[in-house]
Amino acid sequence: EELKNSKINDEPHIKHSPKDAHSLKNHYKSKLDFYKGQNNTKWKHWPNKTKTLLRSLRSQTKKRRNFKKRQHRKDRRAERDAKRALETGSVVVLVSEEIPPGALALLGKGLGYVPTPSKDHIDLRLDMKLVTNKILNYSNRVLAGETRIPTIHNLPAKLRRKNYATAKPSNEPAVNVAVDTMKQNLDSKLKTTNDPVHPSNLSHAETKGLRWLEKRIKD
Repeated sequence: EELKNSKINDEPHIKHSPKDAHSLKNHYKSKLDFYKGQNNTKWKHWPNKTKTLLRSLRSQTKKRRNFKKRQHRKDRRAERDAKRALETGSVVVLVSEEIPPGALALLGKGLGYVPTPSKDHIDLRLDMKLVTNKILNYSNRVLAGETRIPTIHNLPAKLRRKNYATAKPSNEPAVNVAVDTMKQNLDSKLKTTNDPVHPSNLSHAETKGLRWLEKRIKD
């Protein structure tokens, strides 16, 4: 009996009657014809992933994919915060311009919220250049007997053109020594500073919103 059962189980396929086999053949033939028709009419309009795109998707590491997922969740959170700020009235829009959700979410945090400051050494050096140029230019005007205020200083700060070119050295050696000392002190502080970098307390969408607000204020 066991030998008989093993022979039955070892059969490669179940035998059907000629009628059932013909019925199954027609069924699968009509199914294949249906899929071929869909390919010619409907599926050809679907976007196909090129080999380059498939290669780039496969090359992405799991860490990169997880980063995109987290970024997507943070963007959705910024949109919810922006909606809540408008609904609660903490942010009132008085312009017709479309405001990014990140900017609304940032404003909804309140006036007491302070983003993590970032130290930009290039900006510090440029600011020092402007200060030393003012000192040298003022010294040269005083030594030349000029007492009038230049016309450019009567303009608003937004309309003044910043000139970062090195000003002409002063005819007074003490002024030049003071300017050089200021530059050397700044350089030494920037070289020796080892403050740890603090992570930003703003999301990617909120950072973009902050830049958008800064640009609108400057304009």
